[in-house]
Amino acid sequence: MRTAVSTLLMILASVLVLGAVTGSLVDRMAHTEGPTRDIAASLPHDDAVRAALPPLVLHGILDQLPEGMPVPVALDGVLERASDTAVTAVLDSAGFQPAWIASVEESRRAYVDRLEDVRAGRVETAPAVLELGPLATQGVTRLKDGADALGLGMFAGVLPADVKASVQLDLQGTDQAGSQRIATVVWAAGFWGWALVLAVVAALAALGCARPRARGPVLAVGGLLTCIWAIVLLTHPWSAGPGDLTVAQPGAGPSVSEAAQLLGDAVRANVIRVVNDQLESAAVPCLVGGGIVVVAGVVIRLIEDRRRNG
Repeated sequence: MRTAVSTLLMILASVLVLGAVTGSLVDRMAHTEGPTRDIAASLPHDDAVRAALPPLVLHGILDQLPEGMPVPVALDGVLERASDTAVTAVLDSAGFQPAWIASVEESRRAYVDRLEDVRAGRVETAPAVLELGPLATQGVTRLKDGADALGLGMFAGVLPADVKASVQLDLQGTDQAGSQRIATVVWAAGFWGWALVLAVVAALAALGCARPRARGPVLAVGGLLTCIWAIVLLTHPWSAGPGDLTVAQPGAGPSVSEAAQLLGDAVRANVIRVVNDQLESAAVPCLVGGGIVVVAGVVIRLIEDRRRNG
């Protein structure tokens, strides 16, 4: 009975270690800037993103024109080309990256707040929204500065100076069931420290409950399970990427909906990449630590057997 109880306690300790490790990763991604910076840093250099941003920025700019101010039909093509030129220039400028990171960071905080509203029952869903205000505002500045060269003429004078633009990303987990599930996971992840403390307590209780000759094998079981969890984290295909992103060819820019889909796919691919990197960075130490615990358990059993035989 003591051996069975100690084994169950060690299994519980191993499960709690897994919960603490994954929980700390989820909590870090939800509440710290590091993973967000990793996700956002390469996006402006992604071909799909560079194709998607000009129509989204142009839509945000035109959406904030003074009410009753129609866009001349003759300027439709001019505005599209001008927006593409301006946005490309902004993406390649030295001052854009800090504004872009700040924008994505604000998007992360707003998303976490929406998840908390879902958990509290104040709303049903938590859409993933990417703020494009800094890009759109800098794009307007470029449009105004080069109005004559871009063929905008006097129309540049009516463009808004400060643009509040955003796009809702079509990502998995933003429906009602997905939002509730993610909100619960993010909330529970905040208790990863307690899970780690309980894991230590359960492991010590398991060793204290076990008979002297069983302590080594019980310890080895805990280490072996930890190794298994680490291998699962390293090898499990957690989520498939979006596949090949279709980038619009010159002269055939994507529509606003197509651009939003391109941007959403690119963001999802970067999220998956960062999540996998985070899991790998946590799984490798767990694998090494679990292996050390297994060896320690075997050594303890050998020492106990030699003591009894001696």
